[in-house]
Amino acid sequence: LLKAARRVPGCTLLSYVSNYAETLNQADVIVIPDEGGAGMKNRVLEAMALGKPCVLSVDAARGFEFYGVQDRLLFRDMEECVARVTAFLSDPVQAASIGAHLTSVARRHYSIEAVGQKWEMLYRGLRPGYHSGPKSQTIR
Repeated sequence: LLKAARRVPGCTLLSYVSNYAETLNQADVIVIPDEGGAGMKNRVLEAMALGKPCVLSVDAARGFEFYGVQDRLLFRDMEECVARVTAFLSDPVQAASIGAHLTSVARRHYSIEAVGQKWEMLYRGLRPGYHSGPKSQTIR
């Protein structure tokens, strides 16, 4: 990844940072090159919620739906990674559009409200008589 980053003008590769949130907010493009692992990655969701264009390895993106823009985000090798980062850095309008789209996707499909509704439906289907909220009782 370091060799690939050196080939992209304006690209800086960071390892450890003392203020993760501030660093993400300052980034023009966020690259998440995870290899392996399972499940949805919180760091992907955080980057999406910030409205930043993301360049993601296939493993980092696992579990997410990007609703029509995955071909601009995902990479399988370093050549694809460089191409995605370069495209975003050279076209700030496209980068902003993709970032806004990702924020919308994060809010609509992965927010606590959206996910909470899905869990609620699951509970209702698994447990007869389950309902959310306090039960109303009549005291006599």
